[in-house]
This record gives sequence, C-alpha cells and structure tokens, in this order.
Amino acid sequence: KEDRPTAELFDLFYETLYRSYPFGHPLSGTMETIRSITRTDLRDWYEKIRMPSNFVLAIVGDVKKDQMIPYLETLFGTFTVSGKALPSVEPEPALAKARDAHLNRAGAQTHIVVGYLGVGLRSRDDAAMALVKTALSGQGGNLFYNLRDKQSLAYAVTAFRSPGLDTGAFGVYLACDPDKVPTAKKGIFEELEKVREHGISDKELKDAKNHLIGNMQI
Repeated sequence: KEDRPTAELFDLFYETLYRSYPFGHPLSGTMETIRSITRTDLRDWYEKIRMPSNFVLAIVGDVKKDQMIPYLETLFGTFTVSGKALPSVEPEPALAKARDAHLNRAGAQTHIVVGYLGVGLRSRDDAAMALVKTALSGQGGNLFYNLRDKQSLAYAVTAFRSPGLDTGAFGVYLACDPDKVPTAKKGIFEELEKVREHGISDKELKDAKNHLIGNMQI
C-alpha cells in the first residue's frame, strides 16, 4: 500500500473524516494493530458477532434445492437464537469546521481529496446521491470537462462515494501538477457549489440514470 499514493491518500481522508466512527480505520489494519492481534482477540470478536440474526448464506452453482436444504439444516441445526446484540456504534458527529490533513512524499504529482460526510445505504437520499456522483464522474461529467479538458488542471478527476449502512462519504478526487494545486482546489469547490445551488440538469439526470441501470444489467 505504501507504494500507492492514492491508497495512502484515502486512508488519510477517512481517518480525517471519521474521528470516532470505525470507518476511520483502514480495512487492512496497520502494522501496529496486526502485530498486536492475538488468537484470543480474534475469537472474542467472532463470538461477539456470531449470531443467526447477523448471518447471511449465499449459494451459487448447479445444486438441487431438495438436496441442499436438508444438508444446510444438518450444518446449521445447532445454530441457536442468540440473546446477544451487535456492538452499538454511535454516529459520527457532524463536522463543525473544515479539517485538513497532508502527507508529504516524493512524486511528480499531487493527489487531492475534498470530501464530506454522506448518506448511508438506508437513507432515502442514497439513490439521489448515487445519481449526483454519477453525473459528476466520468469523461462526460462536469468535473472532467471543466477541470481537465477546459482548464487542464488535472491528470485525473472524479467524484466518489462510499455509503455504509448508517453513514457514508462523498467527495472528489483529483491528481494534478503540484504548481496547480491552489487553482485545482478552487475549481473543485466551484463545481460542487454549482451542484449545491443549481442541482444537475435534466440531461445529466437522464444520462446518470441510464448509466446506473446499464451497470446493473451488466
């Protein structure tokens, strides 16, 4: 991961955005946490989350239902109802002000993320934000057209979102020449402000819907 600037950048972004929520910790762990984990730690955590209500089983393949169901009942017949509940996680507090974080490393370009707390998968706004993200992204999106094609401010630029069950993140990623950082950051905020003030056009909405539906069909 340390050889990939974007991987380190997004770890830093989520750590900065989520000060108290688990999403602030990298999925792969850190050298310190991995070295300190014991077998007892793993087993204790497994027992906390091992319960039927938290269990999902997916079966894919050329199987026969009348054979598979009895087999599963044999496997999980002793999987009794648990009186435990999943660990409670408090929501991340709203940001009171902007937070900045920087990581200096050798390289020919600067990688930037501007992001916000977003909505989760359970939110009624999840679908709407998926459309906003899609409209901003890709070579046909305003970020690419205005910041890369028209102003040559970016090598790469896109919107992104990472919704979880209860919360999520929404933002813009941009890679640019170090000398263009101030202008590029200004351009990102200008594009986001346009969406905030005016929304997206009917054509952008239609194209975003077609793109999302097409991906689902694929």
